[in-house]
Amino acid sequence: SSGINAEYGYHQIHLLKLADSHRTIHYARGRYVALGSKDRKVHIRSIETGKLHKTIVGHAGSIQSLLLIEKFKIVISGSYDLTIRAWSIETGAYLRLWRGHRGTITCLDHND
Repeated sequence: SSGINAEYGYHQIHLLKLADSHRTIHYARGRYVALGSKDRKVHIRSIETGKLHKTIVGHAGSIQSLLLIEKFKIVISGSYDLTIRAWSIETGAYLRLWRGHRGTITCLDHND
């Protein structure tokens, strides 16, 4: 078992053997799923194999929201540290920082 089971009809992701009640995920029906948590890291995993593709480190607070945009090869993370950051899903490199939020970022969205 890969550890990740995608149930496409309901857009649900079941993560097996990854116990964390604070976990946040985003899956956009592509090759990867993004996972974030209180460990302040963003983990990018293959949806097919469940294997870790990339671990991204840089937030000072827990990850509260994620937005994976494979079309642009980026993941955007919102954190308890009151910042939003954009990262390359291929290299893990930091791309951009948005500051000045007055509360924890709990939701992210993108409009083509």
